[in-house]
Amino acid sequence: MVHNHHSNEVVFVDIAVPCTHNLQSTHNEKISKYAELGQVVKEQWKVARVTTVPVVISATGVVLTSLPEALRALDMDAIVLKAISKAVVLATTSIVRRVLDGGDTG
Repeated sequence: MVHNHHSNEVVFVDIAVPCTHNLQSTHNEKISKYAELGQVVKEQWKVARVTTVPVVISATGVVLTSLPEALRALDMDAIVLKAISKAVVLATTSIVRRVLDGGDTG
């Protein structure tokens, strides 16, 4: 959660790395998950705006078309999206390598 006192707004940021076929449902789940909490925060903290930014990227690096816009809302650019995608793909590759080598996945 980010509380910007200058603009009087709160942004919930929730990060998820689901399977590719669950991208949209995970995105929708993140939005609905914070809807009620957002209303409570808006009323109790007297902020002008509460938004939820779901950062959802699949384990294979696939992203929804809405992610670049969501990152721009957080003042992040395309370089950040590339870095996130790369990190996720490298982590997935590492897990697969350990499984194939018979090692631990944790």
